[in-house]
Amino acid sequence: MISINSQLAAAKANQILGFYDTIPAMDQKAFTAGFVEMLSIYPPAVLERAASPSRGLAAYVSYPNLAKFKELLDEWHAEHIEDLRRRGELRQQRTGSLRLCPPPDSRRVHVPGELANVHVPAGHVRYASLVEWVKTAELRLWKFSKSSDGRDGIWIPLNVWQEGRPAAKSAAPVASAARKVMNEIDEARAWGSAGEAAE
Repeated sequence: MISINSQLAAAKANQILGFYDTIPAMDQKAFTAGFVEMLSIYPPAVLERAASPSRGLAAYVSYPNLAKFKELLDEWHAEHIEDLRRRGELRQQRTGSLRLCPPPDSRRVHVPGELANVHVPAGHVRYASLVEWVKTAELRLWKFSKSSDGRDGIWIPLNVWQEGRPAAKSAAPVASAARKVMNEIDEARAWGSAGEAAE
């Protein structure tokens, strides 16, 4: 099962690659899977910009190239963060003089599992090692819960999954991992199509 952000990333990857007449790669499925993985680490606002025909990736990169895509995505992500910071400061300046009580305590209370966005089902090969990992991991990095289709498992952050921590006992080849991601994307698209048909 893939996260909601991965589903959005898959949809945006499909939209962006639709602007090109071909994908110049030996293995187009692996390229697409890598592109989806890359997009899934950015917030929705950056994905919307990336998919724009006039301001997005297709407007700046003539031929699909992951390295060039990442340069632009990183630049837009930095602009997005700066914009959020600036707007937050401006809002604080506008409301600061109107505040009648002291500012609230800035120490944020962290919620267990708040950073977990990838579901690993209980039967997965990495599940047992992840259960061991949670014994020493921060509470906000994981939670035991069901997936949207009702499977028991553990939720972890995307970067923990991508970095392979904790390491799986036997590493699968890159091609196999790419095929798995593509199968999950195909399942998500089929599920989305079935849901639209039902409506």
